[in-house]
Amino acid sequence: MCTAGLAEADQPPRHGWLVRVTESKAHHSQRAAIMLQAYPMSVRHLYYGYERVARRLVDGIRDLDAEALALGPPNWPVWAIASHVAGTRIYWLSQVAGEPGSEATPFASSDDGWEDHLDRPRSASELVEALESTWPIVAGALDHWTEPMLIEKFERRWGDVVQHHSRASILTRLATHEGFHTGEVSAILGSHGLPAVDPWDRPNPDTDPVS
Repeated sequence: MCTAGLAEADQPPRHGWLVRVTESKAHHSQRAAIMLQAYPMSVRHLYYGYERVARRLVDGIRDLDAEALALGPPNWPVWAIASHVAGTRIYWLSQVAGEPGSEATPFASSDDGWEDHLDRPRSASELVEALESTWPIVAGALDHWTEPMLIEKFERRWGDVVQHHSRASILTRLATHEGFHTGEVSAILGSHGLPAVDPWDRPNPDTDPVS
């Protein structure tokens, strides 16, 4: 519509819709912030897809025989990679962050990981048990940690070095760590003509947080 020649009072408001939308967004953002303080959400929605990767690794190794599990570099075979994933969960969540549940896993009585003892290869059933028994500790953190808690830090001593790691950094480390090693297992198996371990070839066990 051409507004030339109309008195200023007669002209339609310029960008009035934008003002209303901006005010509406500000209102909802403020309301969401108040609701978050009153009813803190778990952080699972921030790590959407993590469980998909974790479950896919279990499915990918479940039916592997000893020969397939031994594939890969001599000091880093498939079975050692999978056990490393399981043991790392215990280290960061139980030993560093103090989450309960390690007593129900194969790693309750030792600080060493199975990958530290390459002379004792592990079977598919042992690896599945290790991964499945350690996942509830991860799930507990995803379901019970809240967004305000993510900035809390834990002390970690590495030799003479003292480090501080936030809950957020621990979960991000674990999620990316498992994605990396699942891809590593997939590449090794695929290079020997075995099925790849692709997390996206089946439905996600988590509900999409934006659906």
